[in-house]
Amino acid sequence: MESTLADIVVNTDRVVVIDTETTGVYPRDRVLEIAVVTLDLSGQVIDEWETLVNPRRDVGPSWLHGITPSMLAGAPAFADVAGPLAARLQGAVLAAHNLAFDTRMLVAEYAGLGVDVDFSSGLDTLRATRCKLHLACEQYDIPLNGAHRALNDARATAKLLVRLVEKFPTAAQPSCLHGTVPPSSPDRRFPRQGRVDTVTGSPSWFAGLAANLAHDASDMRIADYLEVLDIAMADLHFDEREQSEFGSLARGLGLNSKQIERAHQQWLDDFIRQACADTVVDNEEYDQLCQAAAVLKTDKSYIDDRVAKYRTQTIPISLKNGTVCFTGSAINSKGEQIPRSEMEAHARKIGLMPVESVTKTRCDLLVAVDPASHSGKTDRAVKYSIPIVSVADFLAATSITLLCGQVSAGSLSLFVCATCKRSWSRPQTRGHKPAQCPECLTSMRKKPSQ
Repeated sequence: MESTLADIVVNTDRVVVIDTETTGVYPRDRVLEIAVVTLDLSGQVIDEWETLVNPRRDVGPSWLHGITPSMLAGAPAFADVAGPLAARLQGAVLAAHNLAFDTRMLVAEYAGLGVDVDFSSGLDTLRATRCKLHLACEQYDIPLNGAHRALNDARATAKLLVRLVEKFPTAAQPSCLHGTVPPSSPDRRFPRQGRVDTVTGSPSWFAGLAANLAHDASDMRIADYLEVLDIAMADLHFDEREQSEFGSLARGLGLNSKQIERAHQQWLDDFIRQACADTVVDNEEYDQLCQAAAVLKTDKSYIDDRVAKYRTQTIPISLKNGTVCFTGSAINSKGEQIPRSEMEAHARKIGLMPVESVTKTRCDLLVAVDPASHSGKTDRAVKYSIPIVSVADFLAATSITLLCGQVSAGSLSLFVCATCKRSWSRPQTRGHKPAQCPECLTSMRKKPSQ
């Protein structure tokens, strides 16, 4: 006999699937949109309810949730819809995709009204699928039209829940609200339908990739943490207040400092893997990857080691009266070592002068056994954007115009602003290391002297 919702809930006659869109990911952030899809225990939809909510503050990442300030003109405050929402939540088992996030935001909103909410155990389709909602819907062939619109997400989650009943071995308990909830009438819901503004796409390659990043974590506490980290990291800004709040979030999930460190490393690994999927990491992508590492207090070398082979491009090289340096012990196709004298003789034959070291002004080409290695010479060649060629390409060249080399896009220095804690980068140079980012320096210069 096929399982139904009745098999995974107790003491209730319905399941309420919720989704929220918010100004951010922290308890101090506010709900912008709420949707509720109510199911009977056979899995049939018996009620749908949605509304935009005016947070009385900045709306946050409009590029992600699609909600702009003008769309909220006339929208109710949370207090105005808390009653009708409570009537739907009271006594029902809650379900959501990343239930911990949605319930945390609703608990904070109700707490502001003096209402204590116990959402009990609930049903979390993120924990059942271990992937983002749009990926789970693709896997189970469930339509998701317009992700990050609360009602669309709630509808898709409801269908996903019904499909995944057998993945919930523990029966869930109904919700309970304690305190005086504002009256449930009149119902001032303010649906998003028909209220559409033109919203620009993600502000950067990084933000767009973060919004669609997939994580596979065996520990669901880390999976919950990574889902929220995707949103928090989209602006590459992680100031002291955010770090403190994220620490509270991690502790609330039961994560210790070592687990948080591993979670950050996994997040970077997943991000790097996705960034390298097209086999090219260009200047902008590399810059933002390095900034992400700085924000998470990870050394830039962690990024460099994993993207080196995707940071180069193959181009024809034309040198005239140039110089060449060699690194590594070259081996021919028979496994025999190629004498350095033989390689130097070939260099002179095609018009290149061998030199002993890689310098910015006295080396035009580096021949490396492994162009992606991190020897001292290859690192300096990368730093000075000196072309690097493999031994095979070098020996196959019959003239200095036929060499096919790998050229790095350059090296960056990373900084974290002492004032705003935002990370930024600039081409690597010698000399003074700035303490403030360009934006803070500009702001400081504009302040009138006291």
